[in-house]
Amino acid sequence: MKVVLYEKEKQIRLAEQDIPEIKNGEILINVKACGICATDIKTYLRGHPLIKPPVVLGHEVSGEVAESKSDSFQTGQRVVVAPYVPCGKCYFCRREEYSMCQDLFNDLLDPGGFSEYIRVPAKIVEKGMFEFPNALSFSQASLTEPLACCINGIERSAVKKGDRVLVIGDGPIGLMLAHLAKTYGANVTVSGMIDERLKIAEKIADEVIDVRKTDIKEKRGDIGFDIVFVAVGMPELVDSALQVVRKGGYVNIFGGLPKGSKLAVDLNQIHYQQVILDGSFGFMPDQFHLALKLLINQKINPGLFITNTVKIEDIESAFNKSANKEGLKWVVNF
Repeated sequence: MKVVLYEKEKQIRLAEQDIPEIKNGEILINVKACGICATDIKTYLRGHPLIKPPVVLGHEVSGEVAESKSDSFQTGQRVVVAPYVPCGKCYFCRREEYSMCQDLFNDLLDPGGFSEYIRVPAKIVEKGMFEFPNALSFSQASLTEPLACCINGIERSAVKKGDRVLVIGDGPIGLMLAHLAKTYGANVTVSGMIDERLKIAEKIADEVIDVRKTDIKEKRGDIGFDIVFVAVGMPELVDSALQVVRKGGYVNIFGGLPKGSKLAVDLNQIHYQQVILDGSFGFMPDQFHLALKLLINQKINPGLFITNTVKIEDIESAFNKSANKEGLKWVVNF
């Protein structure tokens, strides 16, 4: 089968590997679509401490069951699959903090989403694999994983009707957060600086700020924003968020930051103004399932996000264009 092998920084290539063999309880999926994630791009550009090459990247996967050794799924079913699931037994799982599971990455998709076939471990088959109807395309279904991560952030921040929400960042994740916040009834502002993405943001948010022309502090108002999501991996933007959040408000560091990032925080703002500075990572299985339901029921419009699809042979070009912030969401089709 064809796979895309990540060999070292800025080097990926098309390669051949054997189709994985599955054991009892496992599923073999014929991958039909896999989204290109910001983590894939960061790994490609500068490596990742937890991802050791040579390896097949990709974790936003949808496809068709090619072989089943599970009673839960049959050959030919259209499915979306989570890249990991919690163990359900460790200290964090017992506290229902599933994205902090100590064994979260023990069982992973084999080899990775940018391949023609993947083996799905039994644990993921049981907790993180769901069928979807023909009305949803494979490319659209591949948005389930990033959308689930956004649901985790939205639920963690307790967005509710009437909240004034600012999303800093006009990338795929920032705009998904904005779309979700709107479905929860919030008044949403998005800030960014890429023309193509700001045009998409205008279809989602109540207000859009082009930070090349307007400082977000000018839009703070008398009170400030109730909730601010920092959906860009830049520490200085966390400081910007703290400057515009209201007393008793909430700042969520959503975008992954470079290792060793530091922030100077006015602790009086945390103490006297009771501002909550928090972060969110990953998703829980029920959030993954909810994300798929929102896509199926058209509560979230997948057409807003997928701007480019490519075949596996053209993935390196897609990686480079995505790294240059061309388009919004790139999806590899098989």
